[in-house]
Formats: sequence, structure tokens, C-alpha cells
Amino acid sequence: MDTLRPLPFSAEQRVGPNHPAHVSGAEIIMITGSLGCMHAWFFHGCHWDEGWAGFGNRIHRADFKRLASLGPPLRLESRETRCRVGARRVVLRLAFDFWQEDELVYTSEQSAMFFKEKNLADQESPPPSLV
Repeated sequence: MDTLRPLPFSAEQRVGPNHPAHVSGAEIIMITGSLGCMHAWFFHGCHWDEGWAGFGNRIHRADFKRLASLGPPLRLESRETRCRVGARRVVLRLAFDFWQEDELVYTSEQSAMFFKEKNLADQESPPPSLV
């Protein structure tokens, strides 16, 4: 991934000697979501134009090993570690490793669920807690 292109959170960082410019943690987490969606699209046929929608639902483990500097590209790796597939549901557990200049900068395991033509807005849910 090109780290020289404009990144929305990284562009707003306060940079100083003790806080160098880097790819923000939020952007790294967003990248895992994009990779998870691409994995579901290409390997499980979860095509949005056919009624599929996907949601990340759990970060089992996330380790930021070092800052990902702005400049050198990131090499993004993902692999499926578990899968449950039904006619209208796919549940995936994915492992992610992000490298920069041959050093591991981020590693995680995360789960996501993909549903076909399920109206999730009709489900009753408790109001958000104020505490």
C-alpha cells in the first residue's frame, strides 16, 4: 500500500521529535476491513450488487509492532484461518500481517460476517448505554 498518498487521519497528526509522522492505527484497522471485504468478494462470492453486506465483528488480537512510517510502502498479507458458510451467511476469521521494509509493523486476527439480503435494520436492539 502506498503510504505517500493522502491518508485522512495521518494528514492531521501533530508531528514532533517524540511523535513522528506515521500511518495511524485507525487507518491500519480500516485497511483490514477493506482486505476482509475483498477476501469475501473474491473467495466466497459475497458481491454487494447481489445483496451481500459485510460487517467486522471482532478483533481477537491486534499487535502494533512498530510505527508504519509515511514513505515506504506497506506489504499487506491476509489469510483465512476459519470459515463457516451458509446459503445466506459467511463468517470468516482472518489473520493479517503488514510489513514495511521487511519488518512486521502490524499483526492481528479478526472476524467478519457477511449476510445476503438480510434486513438488519428491522432487528430490535437495546438503546445505547449512557454509562
